Amino acid sequence: MAAESSSQDSIDQLGEVLGEAGIDWSSIHDPWGNGYRYSVNGDDYTIDSAGPDGVFGDGSDDLVASKDSHPESNQGGTAESAGDFLSGS
Repeated sequence: MAAESSSQDSIDQLGEVLGEAGIDWSSIHDPWGNGYRYSVNGDDYTIDSAGPDGVFGDGSDDLVASKDSHPESNQGGTAESAGDFLSGS
């Protein structure tokens, strides 16, 4: 249960940071009109899209941004900042 609370706190913090920059997290959608998923594991994070079918975890997901503090364990994902993604850099 604590992990869920910590993860929700991180999601709330993301919303606050983006809000301060004038970005409404809930209004950001992938090219198929679906919301993005933000997940946190310690200091690492991932922002991803469910892909064209709108279903997470079925192999059509698209990694949007991530921070992996252990890049040697990264299995082909990309590392970029969420700020770069959101600003279009």
